[in-house]
Amino acid sequence: RRIEREIVLAAIRAYDVVSLGGGAILDPDTQAELEHGDHVVVQLVAKPAAIEERISGKKNRPLLKGIDSWIATYEARKPIYDRLADITIDTSFRPMWQVVNEVRRYLKRINSPLLPKPIPQPPASGSGAAKTQKESKQQ
Repeated sequence: RRIEREIVLAAIRAYDVVSLGGGAILDPDTQAELEHGDHVVVQLVAKPAAIEERISGKKNRPLLKGIDSWIATYEARKPIYDRLADITIDTSFRPMWQVVNEVRRYLKRINSPLLPKPIPQPPASGSGAAKTQKESKQQ
């Protein structure tokens, strides 16, 4: 757990986007960094039926023995998740692009530096814009 904590803290400080597994935020140092650092914390949630569909038959989820196990784990951790989250987005049965757009809208609303700046568009031709080389040669 000590190594995990060090790696998580280094990642949070070094990268713009870090995806933390459910248990990573149980560490008090990680919570403090997320709470007091200059971070936007997006909590992605899903209804039990959506989670059940995602984890059913998965052998690589050692802590989850089915939906009842997930619900118990989630409910125990929910107060921490909720306290740290700047925004909570329900991902149940939604395509990823909708979730991404919702995150982008939130980042735009808070004027986050994480969003790329728009690329300036050249002026439209015919509106007093600079002439192209071909137009200049014709004159």
